[in-house]
Amino acid sequence: MVASMKLAIITIIALGFLSSGSCWGENYTAEYWSDQAVQQYHQGDYSGSLLSLEKALELEPDNPEIWNNKGIVLSFCQGRHEESIQAYDEALDRNPSFAEAWSNRGQALAALGRYGDAIADFDRSLALDSGLAETWNYRGLAEGIGLGNHQEAAANFDRAIDLNPDYYEAWSSKGMILAMDGKNANALTCFEKAIRINPNDPRGWNNKGVVLRDLQQYQEALASFDRALEMDPTYGVAWKNKGLTLQDIGHYSEGQDALARARQLGAA
Repeated sequence: MVASMKLAIITIIALGFLSSGSCWGENYTAEYWSDQAVQQYHQGDYSGSLLSLEKALELEPDNPEIWNNKGIVLSFCQGRHEESIQAYDEALDRNPSFAEAWSNRGQALAALGRYGDAIADFDRSLALDSGLAETWNYRGLAEGIGLGNHQEAAANFDRAIDLNPDYYEAWSSKGMILAMDGKNANALTCFEKAIRINPNDPRGWNNKGVVLRDLQQYQEALASFDRALEMDPTYGVAWKNKGLTLQDIGHYSEGQDALARARQLGAA
């Protein structure tokens, strides 16, 4: 069922991260600590990244890029959304025209369920830079998933896709909204496009399977769920969807086994 699809409203994105520089050795400048933070971030050492950013801020407390990066680590990597908003506020106090910081602040607000405030921040970001495809996508998610404004959401996803035709998340987001409106054939087209862009994300295969099931194309749906589970055997939602589909075609024992596996993985 469409309700079983999982697509995160907030996805990890480092819009403001500094690129690695060449400031190493004994010269421990703010740039050095920022570069350290970037490396630690990419290595998954988020606590270390945050500590490096704190050291960078001790040296350059008025650098909006560093404050923005601190917000990214707090929100997207550690789920500390309220604290991340404070960091984005520090960045925006120093540079009110920082479009990416407005967008990142909006994502933190959306994670807290404050969708109206999030949309206001996305609008501020887009007023500064209307070419940020990611911001159009996140605005659409806040409109569609947060506030239930599906038509507005679809228009936002289309804008993101116009800016970046190979934007996987926007195609997935559009497919999800279309599926929620019962437009399964159109949703399937979006999910297939997303899979062509990134065939290695199990979410895409799961979402494709969901709409195929709703279209009563059960064998094709099962094949999609199996592809998702080949990539991630711990993907509980795909196990649940597989189990429901097996029951649809009368394979009750196999279906119960799949549903039991889903429950073990926390997908009730």
